[in-house]
Amino acid sequence: MPNRDARRIARDDGAKVIPLRAIGSPAGQAGATRFEPVEEPVAVVIEGDPALTLTITRALAESPVRVVLTSPSGISGRAAVALLGDLADRVAVRQLTLTDPDSVERLTTWLRMRLGRCDVLVDATVTTGAELMILEENLAGTRQLIHAVEPLMRRQHYGRIAYVLDGPGVRAAGAAATDRVNEFTRSVADELAGTGIVIDTYPSPAAGEVDLSRWLADLLRDPPSGGL
Repeated sequence: MPNRDARRIARDDGAKVIPLRAIGSPAGQAGATRFEPVEEPVAVVIEGDPALTLTITRALAESPVRVVLTSPSGISGRAAVALLGDLADRVAVRQLTLTDPDSVERLTTWLRMRLGRCDVLVDATVTTGAELMILEENLAGTRQLIHAVEPLMRRQHYGRIAYVLDGPGVRAAGAAATDRVNEFTRSVADELAGTGIVIDTYPSPAAGEVDLSRWLADLLRDPPSGGL
């Protein structure tokens, strides 16, 4: 279950949602091929543990969500999308180095110019490493990315930010990593209070450990329906 202490749920005033024309290609890369206009939310997934990232990306792509999968080189992201079969055309791959401000700016500029929206942000980076110094660097990058996509969420008074707090890296780091991420989510939740944007920590939806359908239902609670 999500960390209820970290949650701040703001009232949705029924703000209008901008229709989406997504950009992507069958191989999952951003390109010249245009999707048909859709009214589906857009979810950005920050790559973490490979198996976990694939699970989350597949689940989101199977739901009424368009997915932007980010990875430091783009290579691992494209490799993951290649495993999605018919779902590949619902996923675009973008390069993102979370600790590089220029990389964060390029991603958010692309989202703003090409998609016009970001409804969901899933960060799985903490699942891959046990070093608290790296965790701190990633948290700083995540905060910067949240601030960058916040205007896209604010315009529809809706946003869901999920920090996946389980996986090999978290288990190796133990309570220190868990406590630090919970502290981080509470801090960001306070900053976002009243905006309609919710941040929460989530367990890994690994096979046999978490009911994936319930995990997604909670993550995507009260999504925008689309339309002007």
